[in-house]
Amino acid sequence: PGNLFLIPPDALQRRLLGDIIRRFERRGFKLVAMKLLQADQRLVDQHYEQLRLKPFYPSLVTYMTSGPVVAMVRGQPGGPGGRRGLRGLSCRCPAGVGGL
Repeated sequence: PGNLFLIPPDALQRRLLGDIIRRFERRGFKLVAMKLLQADQRLVDQHYEQLRLKPFYPSLVTYMTSGPVVAMVRGQPGGPGGRRGLRGLSCRCPAGVGGL
């Protein structure tokens, strides 16, 4: 099984999808599926289940359902810090240099 990543609406509005895909590929991740979709409450609830009790969760749901997102599945396991090093939004922590 792969890991699901949701590229948020503002990344699409700002035309960053190509850059994001390049960053994944440069770090050796293999993308095995990609789909453009409009996220609904159910998808956001499933994807961010661990954040449901956080005070910022309602605004996260509003943000992620405000426009189309790109769902990507990464097929191979990442090395140490691979996935966390790219992400920042959902864990509310700095993504690091070159992170998202």
